[in-house]
Amino acid sequence: MKILVVSDTHGRHDYLKRALAFEQSVDRILHLGDLEGGEEEICQLTSCPIDMVKGNMDSLTNLHEEMLVQAEGRRILMLHGHHMCLSSGKEKLYRAAADFNADIVLFGHTHQPLLEEYHGITLMNPGSISFPRPLGKTPSYGVIELNQGKTDKFEIRYIVG
Repeated sequence: MKILVVSDTHGRHDYLKRALAFEQSVDRILHLGDLEGGEEEICQLTSCPIDMVKGNMDSLTNLHEEMLVQAEGRRILMLHGHHMCLSSGKEKLYRAAADFNADIVLFGHTHQPLLEEYHGITLMNPGSISFPRPLGKTPSYGVIELNQGKTDKFEIRYIVG
C-alpha cells in the first residue's frame, strides 16, 4: 500500500497536484492539518481515500484533532502537532504513540520535514508542501509504502523544479 502524507497546504494545492502526478498511483492520502478550507478541493484531486485532521489554522472545520487509522496491520496516529510543544522535543509525540498503541506517528505544524525511528515507533513530519520553512526551502511530502509481513519504506520527497 502506497500512502501519500502531506501537511500544511494552507489552501494552496499546486504542489500537491504535482506530487500526485509524480507519484501516479497512490492508495491513500493522509493530510495532517492546516488545510484552511481546502478539504473539498483536495478530495476532488483523486479518487483514493483521504483522511484529514484539524490543524491550528482550521478553526472552521469539523475535522478531528487526532485520528488513528489502520493500514496493512499498522496503527498510524495522525495529528497536526500544535498541542505537542514540539519546540521542546518529541517526548509528547512518543507518549501519544504509547497512549494509542501506534506504530507510526504522523504530524505537521513545523513545516520542516523529519523522519526518525525510536524504540520501534516511526515519527514522520512531511514538512509543508506549500510553505516550507525556513523560507526558500523546497516543498516536501512523505511517502509510506506498507508491505504487510515485509519491510516498510518511509521517505521524505521534494518538489524539484
